[in-house]
Formats: sequence, structure tokens, C-alpha cells
Amino acid sequence: MGISDENNSNSTISSQVITASLTMITVIGAFAVFIIEKRDIDIWYYLIAGCAFFCFIISIFLGGKGLSGKGKQKKPNPYFNWQAITALSGVVLFCISVFLGKEKPDNVLKKINEQEKIVIELKIRDEYRAKEIEKLKEDVNRLTKQLDQTKR
Repeated sequence: MGISDENNSNSTISSQVITASLTMITVIGAFAVFIIEKRDIDIWYYLIAGCAFFCFIISIFLGGKGLSGKGKQKKPNPYFNWQAITALSGVVLFCISVFLGKEKPDNVLKKINEQEKIVIELKIRDEYRAKEIEKLKEDVNRLTKQLDQTKR
């Protein structure tokens, strides 16, 4: 493999890492909307997701430096190496940030649970009232019988 083949290969790989970093920035944005809406998060999420975002920005910057020819006198080019390291760090930080926070309770599920409690409470009241009515019917029947016996 000649020097021009190696430079071409480095350029291709660096361009692909830049593309992947740009894609990951978009993914971070999409996941942020979802995570902020569905999870109770704290400052750690913002710090780690922000660090992942900046890792991808730095990776793109370092890839651009390497593609511009800086560091080509050294083998391997340190800009390309640091580009890969920062991109990988960004991926790791992003993966960590996805699992931060607690899931928010779903409002619909919460309302359903409240309604179920109300229904159970109403059923208990209804059963109590039915027993009370039955007792009153028995009392009325007993008193009616007593009244009939006293009339005779």
C-alpha cells in the first residue's frame, strides 16, 4: 500500500467518522426530546448528553484538521486518532445518558388507576347500601307481621 493509498484510506475513514458524528448529533437531539418528555431527569443527564454532543463536535473538528493536511508528517496522523477517540467517547456518553432518569408515570395510566379506585369504592358503598336496604326490608316485614298479630 503506497502513501497516497494510505492517505486516501485515512480520508475516507475520517469522512465516514465525520458523517457518523453528524448523525449522532441528530440522534442526541431526537432522543433528548423523547427523554425529557418521558423521564424525570436531573442535571446528570444534561451534563452527560452535553459532553457527548461536544465530543462529536470535537471529533468533526479534529477530522477536518486531519483532512486539511495537518499532522500528515506523523504516522499515524494524531488528528485522525483523536477524531476516532472522541467519536467513540461520544457514543459511550450517549449510551450512558439514555439510561439516566426515572420513567415518568403515564398520566392516562394514573387516571385509569384513580378511576378504578373510585369504582371499587362505589361498589363497596353499593354493597353496603344493598345490605342496609335488605336489613330495612326485613325490619319492615317483621314489624308488619307484629302489627298484624296485634290487630288480631
